[in-house]
Amino acid sequence: MVIAQKKYTPQEYLQMEIASEIRHEYRDGEIIAVANNTPHHNRLCGAFYALL
Repeated sequence: MVIAQKKYTPQEYLQMEIASEIRHEYRDGEIIAVANNTPHHNRLCGAFYALL
């Protein structure tokens, strides 16, 4: 049995994102939590990209 997921509008996503303590991505109507979205994580990613 397949359960249909609610598709969100961009406006619904933005309203939810403003109130949320964690960050999310919006993809084709789906809202997906972004893992490890911290300043420390972002610095590590930036250093890694600079090395590339």
